[in-house]
Amino acid sequence: MRSSTVLVAGLVISLIVAAPGLATFPGNPGRIVFDSGTSGRTELIYDYDLRTKKRRALTHRPASCPKAQWWDDGGAEYAPNGKIIAYLHRDYCDEGDFHNSLWIMRADGSRRRELSSLEGVDVESGQIAFSPDGRRVAVLSAAGTQLLLDARTGAVVHSHRWPARSFGDHPEIDWGMGGSIAIGWTRHGSVWAVPSRGGSFEPLTFPRRPGRWGGTDFAVTFSPSGRTVAFSRTEERRGSVYEQPPLRYGIWRTSTTKPHRARRIVVSRRSELSSPVFSPDGRQVAFFDVYGISVVPSSSGRPSRRLLRSGGLGYDTRLDWQPVPRRRGQR
Repeated sequence: MRSSTVLVAGLVISLIVAAPGLATFPGNPGRIVFDSGTSGRTELIYDYDLRTKKRRALTHRPASCPKAQWWDDGGAEYAPNGKIIAYLHRDYCDEGDFHNSLWIMRADGSRRRELSSLEGVDVESGQIAFSPDGRRVAVLSAAGTQLLLDARTGAVVHSHRWPARSFGDHPEIDWGMGGSIAIGWTRHGSVWAVPSRGGSFEPLTFPRRPGRWGGTDFAVTFSPSGRTVAFSRTEERRGSVYEQPPLRYGIWRTSTTKPHRARRIVVSRRSELSSPVFSPDGRQVAFFDVYGISVVPSSSGRPSRRLLRSGGLGYDTRLDWQPVPRRRGQR
């Protein structure tokens, strides 16, 4: 009887250990969307199925675009219902004439159409975000122009102009459940929380406190509840005698109500860690570095699991995790 019990217990343990990788993803794992370069002049949008571990292209370069010209699809962002993706498109296909526009498509890549030409607004990957109800799309340029667009028609419903030099070269945004927009890479090197229609800001992070290390925070994302933000931080050691100061890179998280209590969940000295994004249940965080896309528990950062090896991922690659729509009555 004792040997039978041990045998059964051993079998159960072996089944748990041998369970597929899906067991490490609580809830519905869904898909992660990202942009990747297929060549030096082509950037397309892909998604990765966490169940089947397969990737597929959602956008395609048309044969009519000359091979010598540039085609760039990037900055993909899921709508809150998980059924629509907004993304940025840029190309020089027409005799070098530059096109910069905002497009939307279904989550499977079908029914692609231009939503807005973004006339006069130069927007890059990471600078668009859906409102929590999916009815608006926020757009922010490094020059300081902030637009709110109707997610169905592309019409501008509000515009705001930030003062010059408010942001770094590549600010990134996300729109939280509380209605605020978080902006990373501001002139203070921190993450700001601002009203969706512009106005005074509240700092969410404090990367330049007195001490041996000072840094810059960027690539911000809200948790599904809106009570937490995750962000990337690049730190430089002060007072270094080296020509190139030692750097360290991390993914951090902090509460939106207690921002002074930020803590690091992942750290690296070899590669910048960027574009963090929460899983639909908030228990995982995916991010990318020069080695590919990884996922870690949002609470501890360990263990880390590599989803995709690097292959065309660039410094401005943007990730998003497909949301799971909330049921009626669910909070």
